[in-house]
Amino acid sequence: MHYSTEIIVEIEGRDGNLVPVRGLLDTGTSSSIVLRQFVRKERAESYQGKRTEWATLGGKFTTIHYVLINFKFP
Repeated sequence: MHYSTEIIVEIEGRDGNLVPVRGLLDTGTSSSIVLRQFVRKERAESYQGKRTEWATLGGKFTTIHYVLINFKFP
């Protein structure tokens, strides 16, 4: 069994409006995955050829971009 805590946070969407999304609280994480629809194109930066692979309960994900984002608790 895997226990987790989901919360609702607000992230600025591509149009600049705040959008409520589900967030997962994990005290052991060093970074997070965010969907492309919440990142403006000019904000994403490349890992410069270096891929990052994420192993989650939902499967494996690979990315070549990163971005610093702000979110808040409503």
